[in-house]
Amino acid sequence: MVRVTAYGEIHFLGRRDDQVKIRGQRVELGEVAEKVRLTTEFASDAVAMILEHPALPKSQLVVFVAHTTSSAQTTSELPKINHENLATTNQTLRQACEKSLPMYMIPDLILLISHIPLAAISGKTDKKCLQQLYASLSLAQITAGSISSRPFEDAPQRDLTSDEETVLTLALRHGGSSPQDPSYTTTILELGVDSLSALGLYKGLQELGFASSLAEILANPTLEELAQRRKAPDAAASGGARLNAHLTSLRERSIQPVSHFSQSHPVSRVIPCLPLQETMLAQTVDRDPDEETNAYVHHMIFEVKKDADVERLLSAWSAVTRQNEIYRTHFLSKNDRFFQLTEPLNNCENAYRPNISEGVDVAAISTTQIADEIMDNITNRPP
Repeated sequence: MVRVTAYGEIHFLGRRDDQVKIRGQRVELGEVAEKVRLTTEFASDAVAMILEHPALPKSQLVVFVAHTTSSAQTTSELPKINHENLATTNQTLRQACEKSLPMYMIPDLILLISHIPLAAISGKTDKKCLQQLYASLSLAQITAGSISSRPFEDAPQRDLTSDEETVLTLALRHGGSSPQDPSYTTTILELGVDSLSALGLYKGLQELGFASSLAEILANPTLEELAQRRKAPDAAASGGARLNAHLTSLRERSIQPVSHFSQSHPVSRVIPCLPLQETMLAQTVDRDPDEETNAYVHHMIFEVKKDADVERLLSAWSAVTRQNEIYRTHFLSKNDRFFQLTEPLNNCENAYRPNISEGVDVAAISTTQIADEIMDNITNRPP
């Protein structure tokens, strides 16, 4: 939803739908609420919301569930929460949701309440009332319903292994949420890790010798699953050696020996052009002389003030060409391929220098003629 001002500016005011972004993913709150509603053993209504609690570092995905017979009430009183069945409700409903929803859509907390409050005027869900109800909960009450405080159903109780402790420490560093009594079934999502902070977790796991891709981390998010992907020290070392060898091979294949090219002036390095560069160069070289445009030529004309120190300008340009290889690079076509040839530092005087002329009418300069001159000399001087 946007607003257009009198000056034609567009101000973004927000969304009118229920799509939100949580854990780095776009989520339809209605889809989450409907899935929870369908998994209850009784006729119910459900409302899903993204809420912030003053005692928590990150927002939570919270679902409010009420019996249909008492779900809709227009009243100023806050709904009552069924604290006695809080842990059982969260465990049962969340496990049912895990069968059909991805992990990032699993609610952090499911609250069974006495009724769904409605706004007096609109008759829609009173979300401010539900937000107030959630904020009234203590951290202990929220933790009691958190999935991270209990292992999966039928999972035996045990202490964390050393590798699981390592993964937990790293996940806490990147996630920021610290639940009570985390178990080996605790997921990184419960620890506050989303798709963005998962990049840091992925890098940390790689450095510690865990063989998991970013996709595998998000698909197998429990501490137990991630800990099982640790490599043996020799395997991790050999993997790094293979990677370095592969990168070296790629570099050797891409950077051509200078001896393969016979040039009239010295060349310090030869690098193949990228496919896009080759296409643009080929189109430009084979251009129609009558065309006004040149695909690979972009040039600028600057008007220098009369009191400018031309010698200092040329000296500065010479320093730039020494520090940046691109200003000492031209092109060559060989064996049906285009290559980039870089001239050495001691050959900088041959590099392209600005053409500074006095008393020239800038408007009368033919840009097409300049482009043609650049292309005619593209194989023997930097453009």
